[in-house]
Amino acid sequence: MDKKIVNAILLTLAFLLALTFNVAAQAPNTIVYQGRLTDDLGDPITTTTSVTFMIYTTAAAGVPVTGGTFTQDVTPDENGVFTAELGPVNTTILNGNKLYLAIKVGADAEMTPRQLITSVPYAYAAANIADNAVTSAKIANGAVATADLANDAVTSAKIVDYTITGNDIANSTITGTKIENASIDKFDLLDEVGICRSAPTGSIVSVATTGVTIIDSATITINAAGYILALGSGFASLSGTSFGVVIAEINMSGTTLGNSYVAWGFGNETTASNYNRWGSLNPEHLYYASSAGNYKFYFIASRGSYTGGTASIYYPKLDLIYIPASMGTVSSSVPGSEAVNFDKAELINTLTGAAAPYTPTESFYKVDLRELELKATRAREEAERAEKELLEAKLRQLQENENQD
Repeated sequence: MDKKIVNAILLTLAFLLALTFNVAAQAPNTIVYQGRLTDDLGDPITTTTSVTFMIYTTAAAGVPVTGGTFTQDVTPDENGVFTAELGPVNTTILNGNKLYLAIKVGADAEMTPRQLITSVPYAYAAANIADNAVTSAKIANGAVATADLANDAVTSAKIVDYTITGNDIANSTITGTKIENASIDKFDLLDEVGICRSAPTGSIVSVATTGVTIIDSATITINAAGYILALGSGFASLSGTSFGVVIAEINMSGTTLGNSYVAWGFGNETTASNYNRWGSLNPEHLYYASSAGNYKFYFIASRGSYTGGTASIYYPKLDLIYIPASMGTVSSSVPGSEAVNFDKAELINTLTGAAAPYTPTESFYKVDLRELELKATRAREEAERAEKELLEAKLRQLQENENQD
């Protein structure tokens, strides 16, 4: 009786098919099959039953594919539902051609019709994708991360010229052995040392008795924050029977003197006859530029408190030198309006009275310009950090959008 019932059950077996692949990392190549076993009256079968599963390339006849036959004892639950994990499956059979699953219970004949294996199991065929089959159009922007790239997989031929910036290169990753000899010139460097020089077309510039005379000016263009050292030079001349003073300074206003001036002269010394007297003038100015840009400096001269005689400056020159970073203390003087930008500023005692060829109208302070360099560096780091966080946020959003799709 049991034998007949079993045979009848096998011949009228009903399956509710659900096929999926185990695609978790490191999982075996298997197909999970779930079905329901009933008798010819529709009542569930709950006893252990031997079932053979076979994968074919044809809807009828033929022979199972190599490695595509799996026999298991299944134990349905109280509702006749059972699950069988078939495998491992040779993924080379998932090559785009249609595959069919045939089912046979015990010694009975194969059940018909065979069931078409649909697209879900083909996900495992990703391991057998042909070379060059996946194009960039099939990959979401921002989806490829560093961990997805093998070492040395990206060559320079795959990188657009000039698209790599300092933010893309880890600290201390490029050594001298990786740079071809003589392959770097000044145009390849962002913050190289640079210089510009200006000299008037005439060899002599007269200095007015009153006010300020612009002897020369020059503009330097820098690509990043750094120091600008302005150096002036020339020969001062005083002629006549009275010899006052010639004062020279370099600054960015071009209209008034500060306290970094140099002076040469004789305090209105007088003589009985006309004479020419000569002296060297070498003003300088050190400035910190907090950003890239154009910076103009003026070589100016004045007569100050002693205006005797006629004053001129011969063969003036103005040199501007860009220096990207400091190597030690960088002392300079700034007016009170700029001293507020420094944590430490010491008041400079200014000469006054007869001992001073010129008395500034504003107080000046001694500072260390490295404070500005440090602040600019911190601001740059904050900006780079903010840019990195923004890019990471955009990447996360792209990944979330892709997961939702």
